[in-house]
Amino acid sequence: MAINLKKMRIGFFKRGVRDDIDQFRLHINGVESYLEKEVKDLVNYHEERTKDLTQEEKDEYYDFYSDDYWQLSEVFPNIQRKSELIGIYTLLEHHLNSLCSIYEGHSNSQVKLSDLRANGIIETAKKYLVKVIGINFPSSGATWQEIKKVQRIRNLFVHNDGQLKGNEGDKLPIKQYISSSPFLELDQYERIIIKKGFSDHCLGLFRTFFDELCTVVDSFEQTNLTIASTQTGA
Repeated sequence: MAINLKKMRIGFFKRGVRDDIDQFRLHINGVESYLEKEVKDLVNYHEERTKDLTQEEKDEYYDFYSDDYWQLSEVFPNIQRKSELIGIYTLLEHHLNSLCSIYEGHSNSQVKLSDLRANGIIETAKKYLVKVIGINFPSSGATWQEIKKVQRIRNLFVHNDGQLKGNEGDKLPIKQYISSSPFLELDQYERIIIKKGFSDHCLGLFRTFFDELCTVVDSFEQTNLTIASTQTGA
């Protein structure tokens, strides 16, 4: 009965991950489309208002209204994308904790997730799944390594408004990641600018990671089931 209940809860966990990622993707795509439409409508509005003006008058007009365009095309999207990054990362934390909760409810170990300490929520969850449960956590591949870089970017937004801090040696790895990404850049003050596509990229990255994690969870469960069946037969 306990085995079937755990299997059912793991099934719910898998579906929950997929559903949350799909719903978040619909949200970010809808917001991006809305912001792009607002920019297009603003451009059309001002073009209509200035169509009969001289070039000098147009230059003066657009200089006066340039802040409106800047806010709508750059400031507002960057604020939205920062919020999306924080929300997407929270999904990662939530679902890793959910998986740990499932195993806490079906483990004989006295060690709980709350007993452990590591560098952040996701590292604590990883430590629990590896050290307490014995799952072969997929942390050696490129997916998890990139997630750790996304984690650092997220932390910079939460704690330092997206601005790099530390000495050049500390900043170098994240600078290299930013320069290699088509979705990120640094401004003159070394603040991170998030471009369209990064949120979707992170969702895809997290989906790949959870696919990898579910594969090792399935393998772990199958191995334990085989051992249990053997012991019962003996």
